[in-house]
Amino acid sequence: MKLYPVYNNNYFFQNRSKDKTPAFSAIKKTRLAGLSLTCACMFKAPLEKFNSEYDLHDWAEENIQDAFENSTKLNNIPQREQRLDIWKKYLTQSRPISSSAAYVIFSSIIKDLKPDNRKLPPPLNTEVLNNTIHEITDKLSEDSKYTFNFNKLYKKNLNSYYLNNTHNNLDKNNTGWIFIPSQLHDSKDFESNVNNLMLFSYKTWCTTSFNAPLYLAGGDFHIFLEKGNPKAVIRMYDNYIAEIQGVRNDKSIPWQYIDVIETRIKDKELTVPPQIQNAIEKSHQVGEKISLIKEELEPAIKNNDIKAILNYFNMGCKKEDFFTYLVKKFETFRTGQKYTRQYTLKYFREPEDFTLAELGINENNIFKQISEISGDAVLTNSSVSDLGSVEYIGGKLSLNKSPVSHLGRLKVINGKINVKDCPLQKTEHEITINGINIPANTKKEDFPTGVTYL
Repeated sequence: MKLYPVYNNNYFFQNRSKDKTPAFSAIKKTRLAGLSLTCACMFKAPLEKFNSEYDLHDWAEENIQDAFENSTKLNNIPQREQRLDIWKKYLTQSRPISSSAAYVIFSSIIKDLKPDNRKLPPPLNTEVLNNTIHEITDKLSEDSKYTFNFNKLYKKNLNSYYLNNTHNNLDKNNTGWIFIPSQLHDSKDFESNVNNLMLFSYKTWCTTSFNAPLYLAGGDFHIFLEKGNPKAVIRMYDNYIAEIQGVRNDKSIPWQYIDVIETRIKDKELTVPPQIQNAIEKSHQVGEKISLIKEELEPAIKNNDIKAILNYFNMGCKKEDFFTYLVKKFETFRTGQKYTRQYTLKYFREPEDFTLAELGINENNIFKQISEISGDAVLTNSSVSDLGSVEYIGGKLSLNKSPVSHLGRLKVINGKINVKDCPLQKTEHEITINGINIPANTKKEDFPTGVTYL
């Protein structure tokens, strides 16, 4: 990672008397750049009231103080409170960046922290923060419309920093095992090891937040990375394996990585209790089952024959009735569009021990060809990100732990909807859920209780 010197405080906090901007001249966006422009646009700053960029910084200073105060309402978790206090002190007392930039960064950090969740802000690493800010400002200097996700970029740089500054069994592509010692084996670095455990835990693992100190106090962690991304974890308790998990975090050992997991167990002479050995054997069985299914479905997968694929798993896939097809074809013809006859399903659910994506099936392409699901649609652990052409679901819809961010053409869900742990932000159009009309642009956190379930 390229290193940069820390900003000089005086660069941003010069004497106001040096500003020669006439008092009657309102500042324009064209006079702003970098994170100052980002701040003005992101928070809709009242630029018509400002004479200079310094006025924007003063405005941001007031607002970030309000953000600091509001963040105290989120401090229902000691670790969260501690980390937020570290960020606050650094951004206010050390003054490494302008108030405008600090407002953008702190708002990003607290964006996903809610009173009803247990998410934690990332640990503060000043060197990584400094490099991330420079990376963003360099991109903004090249393109003022450059958009970025600070949290994602900062975490990526934290990962790189850790991988470049520790010794682990990784190849040049950052694939291999990293070892994080327990409190018993490394008490001096326990706090930094907890941060590393959180950092390299997959988003579905509870060690991304509050359970990390508890679990690391009890035993070591072995995490398998593929191109820097966590794919499997071996959690120890004392000197034996307590659990092995994959990204699905469903108490099953990922069949794709069973060979490297067994090699790790053998190389490190890890003690395997009976229940873990049973899970290993089941993982082998799932892998063999998937190989057989892929062989049997090879022609259907190659030809994108969704009827053959879905009926292999008894989902009741068939062409929509001819009358419905004619009506829709006529409606789209009037608008100058072409309508292709769609499919209907009795229900949709991933197979029990694996997903359709693990068979090499593009699930988004499947949903582009489905107009109706008469029963439940359970997309948990699926790879579907867009509901495509589906207009009607006769039962419930579960998006829990799915990547769904768009509802496609969906108009009616006769049952309730589960939107926990999915990237869907809001309704893009009017939709009826469990008999209740939900207007367009309704945020998922504002859904009435009568339409949601957990």
